[in-house]
Amino acid sequence: MIKAQQTLDDLYAGTETNRANALNNIATYAQDVRDAQYTLDNYSLPLILQGMDAIEALDKMKAELDAATAAFEPYRYYAVTNDTRQELLEALTNAQTNYDAAVKRLNYEYALQVAQANLAEARKEYDQYKDGPAADDLALAQAELANAEAKLALAKENQSIIDLVAPIDGTVMSVDATIGEALSATSIITLADLKTPMLEVYLDETDLDKAVVGNEAEVVFDALPDRIFTGKVVSVSPGLETVQNTIAVKTLVQLDPESVDVNLPVGLNAAVDIISGQALNAVLVPVESLRDLGDGQYAVFVVENGEPVLRVVQVGLMDITSAEILSGLQAGETVTTGIVQTQ
Repeated sequence: MIKAQQTLDDLYAGTETNRANALNNIATYAQDVRDAQYTLDNYSLPLILQGMDAIEALDKMKAELDAATAAFEPYRYYAVTNDTRQELLEALTNAQTNYDAAVKRLNYEYALQVAQANLAEARKEYDQYKDGPAADDLALAQAELANAEAKLALAKENQSIIDLVAPIDGTVMSVDATIGEALSATSIITLADLKTPMLEVYLDETDLDKAVVGNEAEVVFDALPDRIFTGKVVSVSPGLETVQNTIAVKTLVQLDPESVDVNLPVGLNAAVDIISGQALNAVLVPVESLRDLGDGQYAVFVVENGEPVLRVVQVGLMDITSAEILSGLQAGETVTTGIVQTQ
């Protein structure tokens, strides 16, 4: 019934809006007509164009311009003092002026015709809405409202259906009940929010420092090994859990919607990298090339003139294979691990 009432209300409101718009258009286009007529009436038409309509004048002036251009072309590179060249250039200039005048006149007449057509259309639109909604549209909307009111009254009188309201917007994944089945206090309908894919990710307790809400993540599904999806940690369980006899930290990773352009069925297995820090355009060396000097200081052997020279460096981020060098080493320099040289 609400929809039917809204349809009727919109019909009246739309009519008022359309009528107001039509009146505004009439005023606008009427001014356009006056402006275009004034411009055309006050245009000083060259004598040669008088007595011809706009199209006829345009065609004739174009032909004369083409003829004057062709006549002048052989003398284009003659001396400017040449009498014949001067006469032909003057004729070409006059022809161009007359042609431009013909084009301008045609544009003025066209502008007037467009303004007049727009004004006529606006008047036609106003006539359509000035007396309110069309009789057929009004009768149909009123009939639909009456029908909706009757259905609502019948539903209230014979209501016997209990509405089940889902706590979230989502997709029904399963219905574990049939008509006539006796139910117990167990779930019978499973919903899933497929618009924001989430993954349960378990980290070893030694990686607890990486389980931070907001950390970025890269996800590779077993079913899509060539795709890397991005996301971020949105939840970290406050307690540890035992998974396959291993103490683990449970986190939830939400995929970025813009990275999900394929169907991802519920239950897919995936490998997830939680990124607690990253370095872009960094100088990297193999971890095995670092020499721990103690107190958080490191050095590397840099190959200079074929000989290894110990140099203290400042280390940034580090993983199991590479270390970021913040200072003390330039990109392109060669370091040695003691086994092979690395550049």
